[in-house]
Amino acid sequence: MGTGESRVAVPGGELVVVDHGGSGPDVLLVHSMAHSLPVWDGVAARLTQDARVVSFDLRGHGRSSAEATDIDQIPDDIVAVIDALGLDRPVLVGHDVSGGFTAAVAATHPEKIGALVLLDSPTVEPQAAVRETVAMVGTDEVRALIADRFGLGHTGPDAASADAFVEEYARRSSTDLLGAAAEAEATRVLMRRGIRSDADGSWIFRPTTDTLRALTHDPGTPTAHPGRELLADLEMPVGIVVLTRGRHGSGGEAMSDLVQSRPTMRMVTIDSDPQVQYTDPDAVAAAILETVRAADRPGQAA
Repeated sequence: MGTGESRVAVPGGELVVVDHGGSGPDVLLVHSMAHSLPVWDGVAARLTQDARVVSFDLRGHGRSSAEATDIDQIPDDIVAVIDALGLDRPVLVGHDVSGGFTAAVAATHPEKIGALVLLDSPTVEPQAAVRETVAMVGTDEVRALIADRFGLGHTGPDAASADAFVEEYARRSSTDLLGAAAEAEATRVLMRRGIRSDADGSWIFRPTTDTLRALTHDPGTPTAHPGRELLADLEMPVGIVVLTRGRHGSGGEAMSDLVQSRPTMRMVTIDSDPQVQYTDPDAVAAAILETVRAADRPGQAA
């Protein structure tokens, strides 16, 4: 399969995938909830000098037609992308909550994965703490707050209202560290990608609160909303990328002890806020490439 945009069939629809090109080991970038694949463009452009890079829109996000109805669909979708594009034991990179999805794939399909990178992910915390946070986010009250802050499920009658919606959230992003992107134009790209229009001109912005509800559901299985206990069982190289002003912490002393005890695990700290893919893509790419190289040297530190 050549570079460019393609579609991968999955239960309930399709996923939109972009092969950014490049030569070398395969890298699969997985964005977080309420984002879409353009969040990786700057990082991907730097990685393609040393790797073949692929990203995709999660179901219920961006241009992917498949909707999210169950949390277990996301790890299955990651495997489907790997298989459809013939990726050879890629380095999986999961941002924020998608660190949990990628860690689940690494745990259940280790034969398909070369290494794992978690970028500002809650997965460094104990699973009990992760599940407590997920339960809080999954309440009706918090979902409503998130929907308002990020425009989830917003609707409108025509193109003019869609343009106004995009401009409103581009304006908000300039003062919101947790906003979609670091700059207004990058926010516009993400917001426009999430708008699905009907033939009559009406539209809805995805993800919706139904998607958020599905992805915060907790079936109680070990790989749903995993924590560092799952990371401790992985034998592949694992890179942990912590942000000094990120959404999530470093996992504290217990995570530090785990990293020090595992020769295939490494923690990198980047001095940045949650917009690091935009503000410092070089640092993100460099951290990922360290783990890419470790995957080529089994048994050595990530």
